[in-house]
Amino acid sequence: MKLNERSVVHYATCGVPPDKSGFLMKKSERSGTFHRRWCVLKANLLFLFEERGRREPVGLVVLE
Repeated sequence: MKLNERSVVHYATCGVPPDKSGFLMKKSERSGTFHRRWCVLKANLLFLFEERGRREPVGLVVLE
């Protein structure tokens, strides 16, 4: 599956309601500290945002 950044951002923020959403704690690889991220699950795509209400995701995990 090929994804481009523009279509991913559109899908993350479009009006389709998410399957689940909420905060998760993500551990930093560098410092080992935890950061709170707002996560949105749509189909098999888990989008990570710095804060709730942000327009562009900072990360994406494809769940298979």
